[in-house]
Amino acid sequence: DSMRATRRDFFVLQVGANDGHSDDPIASIVRSRGLRALMVEPVPAMFDLLADFYRDQPNVVCENCAVGHEDGSATLYYVRPDPALPEYVRRIASFSRDVILKQRRAVPNIGAYIDTLQVPTLSLETLLAKHQIDRIDLLQVDTEGFDYEILKMLWATPLRPPIINFESAHLSRSDKLACAEMLKRDGYRYLNVGQFDTLAVRNPDA
Repeated sequence: DSMRATRRDFFVLQVGANDGHSDDPIASIVRSRGLRALMVEPVPAMFDLLADFYRDQPNVVCENCAVGHEDGSATLYYVRPDPALPEYVRRIASFSRDVILKQRRAVPNIGAYIDTLQVPTLSLETLLAKHQIDRIDLLQVDTEGFDYEILKMLWATPLRPPIINFESAHLSRSDKLACAEMLKRDGYRYLNVGQFDTLAVRNPDA
């Protein structure tokens, strides 16, 4: 019952919400069911598109920040928009320049288009307190290599969302193994979805 997105109090937290809809696995569910949600996106241009996308959804709140280890600011790498580049790369931003450089297989000169941006950061603990979040039913994370760090921050709280979907493609082998162990210890079963994501579902009796 705790996993059914029909309950009025079902709550979604999305970290790395981007423009809200491009290649987004949960946007249609949030919109069609009018779910309560907090959408977090640090890149101003993407945040403006995100806020506009959810403008007609009274249950959705958008926060313009990155989730980091501490409150303050951090350097984010992003791809400068250019007509010569594939459209999707403008949506890529990461704390790691190397993660963006992985796109060289598709865009050999992408390094020439990488810029930096100072963005505000909130720790997960601060973010949850600011928005008075005491439960998360679905956690969606897509932060281009920082996903495991966010899950570790979550594990420092009492919250264990019944459903977690996160981008695992950019994690190192050791982090993938450690993340899998962390999930298993807390009663999650998980599977890889497509090339990039991992979906973890918690046993309600765990």
